[in-house]
Order: sequence, then C-alpha cells, then structure tokens
Amino acid sequence: MTQRPKYPIEYYQILRKQANFGCAVCGIPIMKVHHIEPYRKVKKHELNNLILLCKEHHKLADSGMISKSELYKLKAHPFNSESVKHYFSLNARQMIVNISTYVSIDVPVPLSIKGKPVISLKKEEENILLSLFMENRYGYRVLEIRDNIWEGRTDLFDVWYSVDKDHEVERLTIKMQKDEPFTSIKIENEQIYILGRFYSQGHIIEAREDGIFKMDERLTLQNVIVKNAKTGININ
Repeated sequence: MTQRPKYPIEYYQILRKQANFGCAVCGIPIMKVHHIEPYRKVKKHELNNLILLCKEHHKLADSGMISKSELYKLKAHPFNSESVKHYFSLNARQMIVNISTYVSIDVPVPLSIKGKPVISLKKEEENILLSLFMENRYGYRVLEIRDNIWEGRTDLFDVWYSVDKDHEVERLTIKMQKDEPFTSIKIENEQIYILGRFYSQGHIIEAREDGIFKMDERLTLQNVIVKNAKTGININ
C-alpha cells in the first residue's frame, strides 16, 4: 500500500491564512487539514481542494454532513473575518513570567511603559489571568490578551495556536509580517514564556533566544529575577 505523501510545509501557512487562522466553520484555531474531494479519489494534495477544520467539523465533513459545495463556500468565506479568538488555561500557584531570561515571580505588572501595563497578571482562585497587548511597527494593535482571552487580527502574516495531547503545553505564535520574526507565548509547567519581538507604545521589545531581553537601545537585561514587587520593569 502506497503511503500518503506529507503536505508541503509551505501549505500550512497558506491554509491558515486562507482560513483566517481558524476552523472555516466555527473559527476555533485548533485545526486539521481536510480534503474536500477525498484523497482516495484525487490521490494528491492541491491547495484549492484543502480546507482547515476543527476536529468536530472534520468528522462532520468526512461523514458527508457538510456538503462539498458548502465546504468550497466556506473556503472562500471562512467563519473568522477580522479577528481570531480563543483562550489560555493557566492553573498555577504562582504568577511566573519568563521574558527570555528576565523572570518575574508574583509581580502583577512584569512590564510597563510610562506606568501603563504592557504585561499584567492577576490571581483568581486557582487561575492566573494574563493580559498583554502587542502592536506592529506602525502602532496598530494586532494582538490583545485580556484575562487569558486572546484575539489576533486576521491581517497578520501568520497565527498558529496549538495544545499538546495532554493539554499541558499551550502555544500561541504570531508573525506580524513576512520579514519579521515569530513571537511566541507558551504556557508550560504553570509558567508563561515569551520569546520574539513585538512593539508597544512606540517601543521595540525583544525577548531573544540567546537570553537577552531588550527594549529599544535603552535597556538590555539578562538573567534577572524580580520577585514579590508591584511592578517589575517600567520604562519612562
């Protein structure tokens, strides 16, 4: 029996963008690739025959409960329009944020600019609620996280959200424009990890993989821990 070939790696970003980063039917950003005309019939992967669906709608499409004509319509006009939304689940005893190697522990505002929070947290029983605001280089807000509910603009170059099978690791990755690096927010082992580059209030914020945390040319940090303070870093 001939093994089905893998999808070309570039297809995933193209399909996510076509679907506005969510299931074409319901908008949920946890998706599988579905062949509108079954693979057993066409025997190949073609972009115009592929659509992204969540697990439940993938099953319905496989069973014929969603017609092929409807799937083609959804491919052209997916559920998500201007934004994609979902939420993080963060059950933790402490508020721990790792921005590269700058670590804040039980600090409600790990990062602010002129007293205005860029990243903030609060406890609600056994849950940690994260709020974070990212802008692009032109000052437009492209990602908002308010109390763990996140919303990203569909005019971003790429948005990719994933949860591992044990629901222990969540990751939201965005790429603002093709020529910019990815920025990721990961939740693992009851901690928040932020890597990449984004903008806020006209400032460039970089959390680099080499351990450097940097804001513009005004601040460079590495291996810094702030614990039990109201605010970690505030730039005036």
